[in-house]
Amino acid sequence: VPPLAAVATAVARAASKFILKFPGVGLRVMTRNWDELLRLLRSRELEFFVAETSTLQGDQELDIVSLPEPHPMYFVARPGHPLAGRSNMGLPDVFHWPVVTPGRIPPRLMEPLLAAQGEVSARGGRAYAVPWVECNELATAYQIVMSTDAITAAILPCISAELEAGRLVLVAPEPWSYSQYGIVTLAGRRHTHAAAQFLSQVLETEQEFAREERELIARYARAP
Repeated sequence: VPPLAAVATAVARAASKFILKFPGVGLRVMTRNWDELLRLLRSRELEFFVAETSTLQGDQELDIVSLPEPHPMYFVARPGHPLAGRSNMGLPDVFHWPVVTPGRIPPRLMEPLLAAQGEVSARGGRAYAVPWVECNELATAYQIVMSTDAITAAILPCISAELEAGRLVLVAPEPWSYSQYGIVTLAGRRHTHAAAQFLSQVLETEQEFAREERELIARYARAP
């Protein structure tokens, strides 16, 4: 699982359910960027992985099954952040502040971010580099954001506890982009029974995740 993904949370939940259902089966769950996961898949050290798939489309050696629903991503910050609650906020406004990312940013998301950064610089303003801080896990990224004026992007179920406690707030009620995650396997490779069962659990948990997400959007954001 890549650390940026909502599926990092969904897969963790699926793993918890799997080991309760199949206590005699060992399970290996790794969090890596998609390029490293792809290398491990090709060397058959992994049976499958769940990741942002926009960089993998068109690879004839892979089978990619998109997850049922894309997840909207929102910029979040600490309570009291100068951008929090502003109306008519554009993407360039974000780059007056440091941006924290939990993992590498996929190229399809990097392009609009760099364009927005360039717009800030063209206006003569100070634009922070993208990203200003890169972490390899969600918890570290959120801790930095909660204790500084940094901003990060999040999928709401990943920060439900922080939203409920008021430790994080949405910078704007509209999402700035959407996830494109899928299950990636080697083309033609048959899964073991255990892997097939775990995949089934991942998809079931993803449906629960999507229902929770809709409830959170109704409470804290505007429907996409």
